[in-house]
Amino acid sequence: MDLESKIRKLEKRIKDLENGGEKKPKQKRAPSEYNKFMKTEGVKIKNKNPTWSQPDIMREVARLWKEKQTKQTAASTSKSPKRSPKNSPRQNKK
Repeated sequence: MDLESKIRKLEKRIKDLENGGEKKPKQKRAPSEYNKFMKTEGVKIKNKNPTWSQPDIMREVARLWKEKQTKQTAASTSKSPKRSPKNSPRQNKK
């Protein structure tokens, strides 16, 4: 490689760095359970209530999500075994 081509490469590199550097392509994440729920339930509620505004639909879907999460949390905590203080992982230190 001659000196001129090295200079061109360095100038290009400097220009790239001044413009924020080389940008890596972003990887698209998979939708979360919340995203999936919002998508499916939003359509159902919009079809049931076509006169509702978008904020009203989102409010209702969010309420349903919260209700669903509370039910799941209650179900999972009721299944966990109750620990007596004797079998507790914390022990009183003297």
